[in-house]
Amino acid sequence: EHHGGYFLTRLKESFHPTIADSNLTHRGAAVPIAGRPLREVLPRLKRAVLDVMIAVPVSRKGQPGPIPLLGHQKEIRAWRVVGLRNDETGAYHLYLTNIPPDWLTAEQVGAAYGARWEIERLFAEFKGPYDLGSWKVTKEETMLAHVYGVLIAWAVSRRLRAAVIGIDDRTDVLSASLAAPLQRWAHVLLHHIRDLATVVTQRRPPRHLIDLLRHEVRDPNRSRGHLAVRTKRVRRNAPTAPAAA
Repeated sequence: EHHGGYFLTRLKESFHPTIADSNLTHRGAAVPIAGRPLREVLPRLKRAVLDVMIAVPVSRKGQPGPIPLLGHQKEIRAWRVVGLRNDETGAYHLYLTNIPPDWLTAEQVGAAYGARWEIERLFAEFKGPYDLGSWKVTKEETMLAHVYGVLIAWAVSRRLRAAVIGIDDRTDVLSASLAAPLQRWAHVLLHHIRDLATVVTQRRPPRHLIDLLRHEVRDPNRSRGHLAVRTKRVRRNAPTAPAAA
């Protein structure tokens, strides 16, 4: 936030902020929430969406800039808490952010947080087969060259993957990804990169290599169910032990 950025995270259960104001207007006999602790009003709420502002004291200690003459004093920051009610459990999924309400609605905040797995998967892919961070560099120019090289290799790899397995990389949904898991594809491509370079530079027919990539990139466990589903099935079919006398 100090550098002009924005954050989005789950609200920790140990954090008990007081509501300063509501970003939504509710018709009818709505529960008054301004000036009350968030955890106190949650059990009484029936609304599907909660979108409020809270005042948080924040210390500038450790942030860039000179130390003030009177030391680091706490500043009051106005942050936003979004709650989306789960229809099955009735509990709220709570998020803390500094993204303004006129930028993202409460529902869009929840959808944006749901994309975190894609971000984690992308970082794992970068730091795995693409070796992001493996260079021991001290100069900024060398570091940027390393990052740009990884990004170029990743972009070319994704386009090649889409062409080999016959999908559009712009609509690469999870069901299509199962046919060629991203990290498996990157490792397979790394193993055959020399053959691929030979095909390109010597203009050889790529049919044999493409068939090989399609064969090796398949997930051998695609037909197996999710671990949680298989565990539940085993537990349900397990014989019941006789009660002790």
